[in-house]
Amino acid sequence: MASVQEHLRRWVEAGLLTADDADRLEAWEAAQVSSPRTESRPGAMEALLYLGVVILGAGVWALLAQGWSELEAWARVLSVAVPLGLMLAAGAALRLSDDPQYRRGSQAAWFVAVPLFTGLLGVIFEEYGPGIDDRGDLMMVIAAATLLLACVLWLLNPGHAQVLALALSAGFLGETMGASPDEYSRRVSGVALLVAGIAGATLADAEWLTPRRSARAFFAVLLILGPFQAGVGGTTGFELLAGAAAAAVVAFGVWREDFALVMVGVAGAFIVLITFIFEHFASDLGAPLALMLSGGVVIAGVIALAALRGRLRSVAG
Repeated sequence: MASVQEHLRRWVEAGLLTADDADRLEAWEAAQVSSPRTESRPGAMEALLYLGVVILGAGVWALLAQGWSELEAWARVLSVAVPLGLMLAAGAALRLSDDPQYRRGSQAAWFVAVPLFTGLLGVIFEEYGPGIDDRGDLMMVIAAATLLLACVLWLLNPGHAQVLALALSAGFLGETMGASPDEYSRRVSGVALLVAGIAGATLADAEWLTPRRSARAFFAVLLILGPFQAGVGGTTGFELLAGAAAAAVVAFGVWREDFALVMVGVAGAFIVLITFIFEHFASDLGAPLALMLSGGVVIAGVIALAALRGRLRSVAG
């Protein structure tokens, strides 16, 4: 295959380009070859960083599972505090690098630091007592502190991993809100998840919460999960709201041309529909058959529209 230089020489000889234009194009092509985009691909060092994070997490988990009961209170605290400090320090150090691999590694380290912080607070409160009698209130305090840490880490290093940690922390806080009454309330936690999802998706769409695409997708999950969870057990109103939320996410994703958002909405709609059918029409075979037929019609319609769109483009061309 001919090189860029050969193509440019032929175009100059044919009078399609001037010599100066050819020089600028050649310089531009050379810059693309050494562009940072090629250097931002995952490499061996980044893989080793992730491996180290996984090994550290596995070590903490093994300690919790095997020798936890044999440790003194102070040793239990240190066994979680030391890995937390290492993750925070490693993330801070890697964040200072200009290499995209190391910066992604810093995000991974800080992502792991968030659940470690949650565990540390749980151990401290369990061993030394926080002065909070109600366990639901205690969990809510831990969840709120976790969300605060996730917000701080996102502000310092906004990335996909930090946005995911933010969404998970918001979901954790929403779940603890349902546990604050005497009995766990799916409705309260579901509404809290719905509010968190709407708030996060709105902030992401306004580009106040970045990266926008991943933030919208993560919080859209909470937006659908909230009413779905509140509707578990036969609350039809919340089940319908979950379906409406999934449809709204799909429509919004189409409007914003965001494939990930569309997939979140489609997956949510599928889960909501299947759950609704099994809860209300478990003994009626007509509903599943109608659902299968409807799905087939939708797929056939999409294929037909795709073919028609291709023909229209060829005619227009």
